[in-house]
Amino acid sequence: MLTNKGKYGLKAMVHLAELPPGALAQVVEIAEANSISDKFLSHILTELRRAGLVYSKKGKGGGYGLARPAHEIRVGAIVRALDGPLAPIACASVTAFRPCDDCADLQTCAVRLIMIEARNAIANVLDNRALAELRRNRASLVQVDPIQLVQQGEDILRSQLERLNLDQLHDIIAAFAMDTEQHVMKWRSPELMIERIVEVSLSRAKNRGALRNADDGD
Repeated sequence: MLTNKGKYGLKAMVHLAELPPGALAQVVEIAEANSISDKFLSHILTELRRAGLVYSKKGKGGGYGLARPAHEIRVGAIVRALDGPLAPIACASVTAFRPCDDCADLQTCAVRLIMIEARNAIANVLDNRALAELRRNRASLVQVDPIQLVQQGEDILRSQLERLNLDQLHDIIAAFAMDTEQHVMKWRSPELMIERIVEVSLSRAKNRGALRNADDGD
């Protein structure tokens, strides 16, 4: 079962994932936005920092930020950092296996076998979901429709894209299937990703226009 620490930790991580590039958030800001106790959240963020998932900066303008891009952080890693192994019992765990003292045969124990299934099902979801996906779900995928914007003008689309961080650009490319060969998602250059989005958007907008003209001709 996910503890309150795990739940609030996930909420805090989503909050940090939604920050503009280079921005940091203070504990009180995150706590107020997510209805979490300041003291409890401070403890949670300390554990996440020790796990290498967030970093902190002291002094004026300081706060917390993600230690890695949101698309590189798995939900399972966050949960494990705060709540420990995903398995319901230790003998079903992969990361913290420990046999039960009263178990006669690990290989045939019915309880262990069903708990392994439960653990695998949980891990299959949490280890295959990135923090960026939680952010997308909260933001209803993306707030920028590049195909619609480019029809208003390429400069308008570029202006909107330049306001986004790398993870948000990744979100647009994923949401609008602009990387069928899975190459672009490995890029770390916002400039290259913007060029890709603009290129695909112009092409699709042109194709839409051609279809409309064909329909008018009919």
